[in-house]
Amino acid sequence: MSPRHSEESIDVGGQPNAACRAGALVLAGLCVGLGGGCGSSSNGNSLASACVASPSITGNLDPQWSLALGEGDAGGMKVDAQGNVIVLGAFYDTLQVGGQTFSGPADSTYHPFVLALDPGGQILWERTFPDSWGPADFALDGAGNIYLLGLQGQFVPTNADLGNGPIVGPALLAMLDPQGNTVWSHGLEAFLDPSFTQVVSPALAVGPTGQIAIVGSGSGPSSTASFLARYDPSGAFLWSMAPGSDVMPLGVAIDPAGNTVVSGGFEGTLDWGTT
Repeated sequence: MSPRHSEESIDVGGQPNAACRAGALVLAGLCVGLGGGCGSSSNGNSLASACVASPSITGNLDPQWSLALGEGDAGGMKVDAQGNVIVLGAFYDTLQVGGQTFSGPADSTYHPFVLALDPGGQILWERTFPDSWGPADFALDGAGNIYLLGLQGQFVPTNADLGNGPIVGPALLAMLDPQGNTVWSHGLEAFLDPSFTQVVSPALAVGPTGQIAIVGSGSGPSSTASFLARYDPSGAFLWSMAPGSDVMPLGVAIDPAGNTVVSGGFEGTLDWGTT
């Protein structure tokens, strides 16, 4: 098991949809045409439902438990040090988790949520964010705090507000405590070009004591640039680097010594000059 995380992730299609801990495998994703424990729900002309399941790692992976998320989209999942399952996603209007229903504003927009389940699949808490922004990535630190990286479009009806005031700009960074309460939240205006209207392919990493690293690419009407940025555990900006417009950083990690590790691709010359 990696000393950097409380779980080991298996990326499926670029999303952390599986995690292993203490010999158990936890999966999150989209179930199509499935009945039984995972459940199914109507979605156009097909049956589709996001689900979270905990199968054993023996035989045919028979589930220990599973939950359907109704019309919710399970965009990512982690397992904390206590074996609790934290799910990040979004839904329209209502989210059904097992026998419980959670509601967002009835405005036909996509609402992000964070859901916590205990090791047996019982709901610990759920938090729905009323604003229409997209959850892009999240991570946990060693204490179980949750770090969110989100995106909001140029023409969102209202700017995201996680409790510390409206966030301006195409991306947001926030920290929640282990019960889902906002500790701090803000945009990326400390380093992001103010002309940028969107952020593409962002990724987030958190070290064991809350060190934060993010990578991605920003774009505006006349320019595009990739970035790597570091924040301290309080959310304060530390530094950033701009490797150029022909660089696409796709992943980031923080090793046990606090060093930042970035993976991706580039064309031409790679220049990690500071901004």
